[in-house]
Amino acid sequence: MVNQYRVSHNRSVCLKDQASIESFQTDQIHLSLGCMTIVTKEMEAAEDKERIAEKLKQIIAEPGD
Repeated sequence: MVNQYRVSHNRSVCLKDQASIESFQTDQIHLSLGCMTIVTKEMEAAEDKERIAEKLKQIIAEPGD
C-alpha cells in the first residue's frame, strides 16, 4: 500500500508500506514485521507518464491543420 503524507506546507512524501504477520501459536505471540520505503520519485514519474499520455491522446485527436 502506498500512502502520501504532507511533511510541510508545499511538500509531501509517498511511502510504501510492506508488512507480514508471524504467529507463534504455542506462545500465543503475533508479530507484525515490516518496513516503509520512500517511493516519492516513482509516484511522481508515474503521474508524469499519465499526464504525458493524456496530452498525446489530445494531440492525436486534434483535427489536422
